[in-house]
Amino acid sequence: MAGNDAQVEITGNIEQSLSEGTTLDAFTPNHLVDMERSLTPYVIFYGMDQKPVSGDCSLDGNYPVPPKCVFEYLLTHKEDRFTWEPKKGVRQAVVARYHDGVSPVFIVVGRSLREVEKHIWQSGCITLLFWCAALVGSFLLVFATA
Repeated sequence: MAGNDAQVEITGNIEQSLSEGTTLDAFTPNHLVDMERSLTPYVIFYGMDQKPVSGDCSLDGNYPVPPKCVFEYLLTHKEDRFTWEPKKGVRQAVVARYHDGVSPVFIVVGRSLREVEKHIWQSGCITLLFWCAALVGSFLLVFATA
């Protein structure tokens, strides 16, 4: 449930900064995050041509590009939240916004779902364990009172 929390905050902060006149140069990274290995949130900016302009993330040495439908959706809706798998096994929780300021830009902020998916798996296992215990307990209770 909290898979997008950091991305929502980062996207909002970037959009506010851009609205206040900050240029994309201010967000130019010192290093690139490897999307396939890192859990660090990342930011990629795309121009109106849907090509990467700047960012701090790479996948196989390039900026990954979301499907065209994401950009089309953002032109009529302010924000999109989606799960993205740009490469097999590289699942990302992404928040994207269209900033229509002086220099229009698409802002894409994401992070790996690896740890979130581990938590979901653990919660499912715990739920199954308690369900089984309740089932066995109910079964024993029925036979003990019979």
